[in-house]
Amino acid sequence: MKLAEEVGELSRAMRKNATPATESEFKGTIEEEIYDVIYYALAIANCYDIDVDKWIYVKEKLNDEKYGRNHADSLLSAD
Repeated sequence: MKLAEEVGELSRAMRKNATPATESEFKGTIEEEIYDVIYYALAIANCYDIDVDKWIYVKEKLNDEKYGRNHADSLLSAD
């Protein structure tokens, strides 16, 4: 699965602390690999017709309950 490959590449970039000095040095950086992970995660969500906005909020509410915080409500006003 491509997503797993990209997570591995992100992990390698993080171990190297690879960040670009300029936009032309973007290849293989943490920034590039985070983009790739997000891209493939959203592609999977699209394949399964998942409403990402809805489920991010639901998951954040669960995390709020678990960790005694209140971050989910800020997602609603983050227009």
